[in-house]
Amino acid sequence: MRYSIGVDNLVFDWSDFQKDVFNTLRNIILDANPMIEESVKYNVPFYTLNGLLMYVSTLKNDALYLSFCQGDMMLDPAGIFVSDTTKRVRKVVFNPNEKVSWESVTAYVLEAVQINLVERSFSKKKKPN
Repeated sequence: MRYSIGVDNLVFDWSDFQKDVFNTLRNIILDANPMIEESVKYNVPFYTLNGLLMYVSTLKNDALYLSFCQGDMMLDPAGIFVSDTTKRVRKVVFNPNEKVSWESVTAYVLEAVQINLVERSFSKKKKPN
C-alpha cells in the first residue's frame, strides 16, 4: 500500500471511531486508482490525482467527514452529501452509531476519480488527451 507516514502520524491521536472509519476510507480511496497520492495538506489527510481529489477531516463530536474537491460536478443518488458553504466541495459525514453504506461511498470515490481524470481539479483547463 501507498500509506504516508505523515498521515499515520496525523491520525494517531484520533478517536477509535475516527481511526476505524479513516482506515476504511483510506483503503477505498487508494484502491480506486494506483496513481492516487496520499499526503498531509492543510493539516489533514489529502488525496491527489491530476489535482486535488479529496480529503478527510475530523469534527469535535467524534465524527469524521470526507470532502470531494470537485463535488459540485458529482451526482448524489444516495443523498449522502451534506450542505456546505463552499461552491465546489461536497462532504459526506460519518457519525458514531450511524450505519455507513460503504457501497455508496465507494461509488462516490470512483466517480470523483473519474472526474479528476477528465478535468483537473481547481482549474478551468481540461486535461489534454
